[in-house]
Amino acid sequence: MSRRPFLAPCFLLLATFAIAPARAGEPPPNATPAAAPAPPTPAPTAGHRYALGELIARAQRHYPGVAAAEHAVAAMEQKLFQARWAWLPRGELNAVFAPTPEIRCFDDAGNPDEQSCVRTNIREIAFNLNGVFGRAQLELGMPLYTFGKLSAVGNAARAGVALEQARLAAARRDLELNVTKAYWGAKLASAILEMIHEGREHLDKASARLTQQLEDDSGDATVTDELRLKTYTVEIDTRTLEARKLQQLALRSLSALTGLPADRIELDDAPLEASSAELLAGADYQRAARQQRPEMHLLEAALSAVQARSQLERARLWPDLLLVGRAGIGRATNVDFPQNAFLNNPFNFSSAGLALTLHWQLDTVQQIGRLREALANGRRLAAKRQEALTGMKLEIEKVYLELQEAQQRLVVAERGHRSARSWLVATSQNLSAGLAEPKELTDALVAYFRLRLTVLQAIFDVNVGWSELARKVGLATTELTRTLIAPPAPTPAPTS
Repeated sequence: MSRRPFLAPCFLLLATFAIAPARAGEPPPNATPAAAPAPPTPAPTAGHRYALGELIARAQRHYPGVAAAEHAVAAMEQKLFQARWAWLPRGELNAVFAPTPEIRCFDDAGNPDEQSCVRTNIREIAFNLNGVFGRAQLELGMPLYTFGKLSAVGNAARAGVALEQARLAAARRDLELNVTKAYWGAKLASAILEMIHEGREHLDKASARLTQQLEDDSGDATVTDELRLKTYTVEIDTRTLEARKLQQLALRSLSALTGLPADRIELDDAPLEASSAELLAGADYQRAARQQRPEMHLLEAALSAVQARSQLERARLWPDLLLVGRAGIGRATNVDFPQNAFLNNPFNFSSAGLALTLHWQLDTVQQIGRLREALANGRRLAAKRQEALTGMKLEIEKVYLELQEAQQRLVVAERGHRSARSWLVATSQNLSAGLAEPKELTDALVAYFRLRLTVLQAIFDVNVGWSELARKVGLATTELTRTLIAPPAPTPAPTS
């Protein structure tokens, strides 16, 4: 058996730092319902002991990865807002102010005549700028019919919101799993330290009796027995240092996830006990994952987004029917204003108009290529979706079997632990009565504490296993052990 069986949780705790980044508007249909933010809780007082639920709630409020995912949802909701109001008129307003030269009108005879403007006093570039010119022009366009472009943009935006909401849900589930691992890791380390303390007491008592026997030259104790006890004492000291490191790593992981200082984190008094929930059939968890797991919703949203892109590219093969309105006014202080509808006067004018406009982007060959690309991407994503479904199924099966094995291992280890404890008690009594040798006590101690460590490790694996299974299904651990989606009720056969 390994001399360091409790080092495995260290690697689990190190995984708490490998967290997926990540890992406005009405909610779109089929969107993943983002978990509601945890309600604010009062600031803990000094000496406050944190339960697992408190740590998870605090992490959900303070962890930057979750905040980033929430902002991503808000940003995508603004894209949906833009798409929802894309039918409104859009345009631009331009205004110009500049100095102007003096421009006067003359008739055929060379007399000043603003209405019969045959020629002007300026025929070439002039620099006698002694006036002011101002002009404002407004142009608005409103789509009337776009052959599905607006609806495609809306569908893409709704798919984007659903995708970001799925990522947010996944980030929250990942965070919950990592907090749970760190919490049970700290509990495991504390239990190991208590176990080591208990073992150290047994060794100290045996060492004291052995030393007394050697001094009195009584019993069967030998120097070899004394050296063996000293070796086990050093081994216990080494394990103590490792357990303390594991405990500190767990607390620092909780600090990084929750934002609490590591030296202020004190866990509740709940003992390290395995969850008593019973495993359902594997098919129940597979069915729940298809409906609840964030990655499933993410795949569906990504597929919807690609389909919306194909819809948009197909619609771009056709023109847009627009209602366009234009209005403008210009005035100059030192330029004549002849009233003539056929005269283009850029300095003094008033204009307004409304028209139906057909806008057609004639790059058909390129557009067909973009459409084919979008359709190919849709088929690629559909294939990747099937691949991901297979991978998710295998993930659940793996976690399910690991949890099942941990539960069975716990039952076997507890049975062995009870036998080892009886062995230790009997040997200790026999040693006190002079009916056993010190070596027998050390053998019993080693067997007892190895099996005790196996029990603690199995408890940790069971509790973390439930959290792993909950993450793969897409539910909180409490939800997983309480409720699952019930299979659809069979349709009653029609009666004759």
